[in-house]
Amino acid sequence: MDRSARYFFERVATHDEQRRIGEIVTGICENPYVDDEVKFPFSYPPVDALLFADGEYWVVYQITGPGEITVLNIGFEEDPPRPESSDI
Repeated sequence: MDRSARYFFERVATHDEQRRIGEIVTGICENPYVDDEVKFPFSYPPVDALLFADGEYWVVYQITGPGEITVLNIGFEEDPPRPESSDI
C-alpha cells in the first residue's frame, strides 16, 4: 500500500470503513482487471493504474502480480477522481 493510502487507511478511516476497504481490496485481488462497471483504466502518472469505484469508495491500484495489487490511493466520496484530475 502506498504511503498516503496507508495513512488514510490507518489514521483517517473508521473501523467500519477499514473493514469495507479490506473487503474491496480482497475482491480486487481476486479479479483486478478492467470490467467497465466498477473497474476502469486510470492514468496515475508516472504509472498506468486502474480505478475501482462502487459509488461509495474508490481505490486507485496497480496490478503487481497474480492475485497481488499495490493500492496507490483510496478514498470515499460520491465523485471518484478522474484521470484528468490533479486532486488524487
